[in-house]
Amino acid sequence: MKGRLQHSRASKAFLASTADAPNCLNTCTILENISEGVVIIDSDKHIVSFNRGIEMITGCKKDEALGQFCFDVLRADICANNCPLDDIGQELITLEQRPAFLINHQGDKVPVSISLFPLPWGRGQDRYFAEVIRDLSEVESLRRHAARSYAPEDLVGQHPKMRKILTFLPDIAES
Repeated sequence: MKGRLQHSRASKAFLASTADAPNCLNTCTILENISEGVVIIDSDKHIVSFNRGIEMITGCKKDEALGQFCFDVLRADICANNCPLDDIGQELITLEQRPAFLINHQGDKVPVSISLFPLPWGRGQDRYFAEVIRDLSEVESLRRHAARSYAPEDLVGQHPKMRKILTFLPDIAES
């Protein structure tokens, strides 16, 4: 419940800080309708915004994610030792397309690229950051397919004796 209490304060602070931002409504509409996952987090690493794209990537619903720590929801391999937010710190630089793997709610490992940049809203300790997460599952699948496109297991023969010989090729290759 503590996370939900912090979520309430963090969300109110975020909404208050974006109220003055130009075209905030248009920006929010765009974020909800792009395929990339966009997570907006505060400087304490609480999720204050979670779009549909990131719901699809993680399998986590927006209502479940809001107010939680980003590392608890995203479960990326870089969170523990190489957190992008820790890397930008007070310098407020942009990190682009850092490769990572997320563990979605089904327990599957999802290859992604993560970009992180500070948002112009908020001051002092009330800083906000947008994390743009691109699902690379399809790209990775195509890369794996291309890498094995001429592997011995792709050889096909019609004659039963030829098929029997072809089944031994992987064993012969290993020896």
